[in-house]
Amino acid sequence: MKFSSKRSVPPESFLYTGEANHKTTIRHLQYSLKEFNEFNEKVEIKDDAVDWIIVEGLNDVNAITSFCQNLNVDNLTIEDILNVNQRNKIEIYETYIFAVQKYTYIEDATLKTDYISMLLFENKLVTFSEKHNLFISNILARIKTPSSLIRKFKHEYLFYVIYDIITDEILHVFHYISDQVGKLEESLLTLQRNDELLLYNLRKDLVHIRNYSDQIKDNLFNNSILMARIVEEKTGKYYEDLEDHVVNLNEKVKTELELLRGIFDIYMNNNSHKMNQVMKTLTIFSAIFIPLSFLTGVFGMNFTNFAILRSEYGLSIFLGISVTIPVSMLIYFKKNKWF
Repeated sequence: MKFSSKRSVPPESFLYTGEANHKTTIRHLQYSLKEFNEFNEKVEIKDDAVDWIIVEGLNDVNAITSFCQNLNVDNLTIEDILNVNQRNKIEIYETYIFAVQKYTYIEDATLKTDYISMLLFENKLVTFSEKHNLFISNILARIKTPSSLIRKFKHEYLFYVIYDIITDEILHVFHYISDQVGKLEESLLTLQRNDELLLYNLRKDLVHIRNYSDQIKDNLFNNSILMARIVEEKTGKYYEDLEDHVVNLNEKVKTELELLRGIFDIYMNNNSHKMNQVMKTLTIFSAIFIPLSFLTGVFGMNFTNFAILRSEYGLSIFLGISVTIPVSMLIYFKKNKWF
């Protein structure tokens, strides 16, 4: 179902706007410092454990709606979960925090985009995605290690870990794009027409990364009410570290955008210079053939008395004039450094 399906639809209408056909599945991870359990369905919440409920696949709208309503999730939030075209945002409700995040990753040397939404309750974290998220395997590997840091903290730290991994992935994308920009810069004067499309795509990807860093700063770190609600004394330093990564990413992207803008300006100037060279060459040829065309018109007139035409040297005179004029013009152009 495409986004156009939501046209003229009233609020609180539950429509999945994505196109992924991943089957809707629910996994429940339950872990603490001492134990780890994984279930293929939602089970009873434990007060002394961290509960992470992973919902993958949004095709089954009825199942998603029923699941969220059992958690007393607002209908407008459910609508936003199913609408994968949502902007990145974090909203604070009385009993939960709702977050939406799109992110870019690299697969087979191609940049792709994925989507995740999260519900952070006081005693659990619920994540929704269209398909299997890349970072889930990474987090699972950490959770299954008894001595890992993630086993020592609560749901707020898991919320941080997800954002941290997404930021790391986007940093990886940035370095990939930066390498592409570096290659373009090295071959700046030999860029071809196809490089214009590459320049455009790289700039578009960098703008997406800049928007991500700007939105994270505004939605997360500049929201004092949210930070007071999710950050504890022990986990505060990790959120500060994440903020440092985001600020660093933002500054690097802005620098890279300036560099890319400079490359694009030089590329356009180079193209203009090539066009000027072509036009100069055509102008020189035109300037040479204008007097020759004039001579041809004069000698082609049907006058009764035309002494040169009756002379036995008429053709030689015409050819001499036709050669002398362009040679003289070329010498003049060269002397004035017009080419």
